[in-house]
Amino acid sequence: MGEDAVVFTCRTCNRIELFGSAHTTEVDLRGKSIDCDRCGTLIPATAGVCPNCGQPK
Repeated sequence: MGEDAVVFTCRTCNRIELFGSAHTTEVDLRGKSIDCDRCGTLIPATAGVCPNCGQPK
């Protein structure tokens, strides 16, 4: 995993998602992300729905 990898962990089921991008960092995404109302997963600012449960933002 490179230095620019971003890790999201579901607070409910502990599922781990890994993302990599040369243009974003974990700090940037966390500042713009929100927690899913349904399952608590951190939803990246660029996502329209929760990557864990599909709940719209």
